[in-house]
Amino acid sequence: GQKYPAGVINEYLSAFRRHRGSKSETDFTSQFLEQYMVAKKKNPGKMILSLHKFNIYKIIISYRIMNSIKSKT
Repeated sequence: GQKYPAGVINEYLSAFRRHRGSKSETDFTSQFLEQYMVAKKKNPGKMILSLHKFNIYKIIISYRIMNSIKSKT
């Protein structure tokens, strides 16, 4: 930030893909809970941790819904 000014990149820098062998497909619950434990270890504060935990459970529920829809098709 001190060396170069901030800028905007109008291109995708990454992509997200789901497949049967990926950790996010086979063990997503422990993946996101592990992420929460790392955040908790860094101790950013109770409010931030509460929001982080809420977001993780929201993602876990979304994955379960996507998996149930996918298994019906």
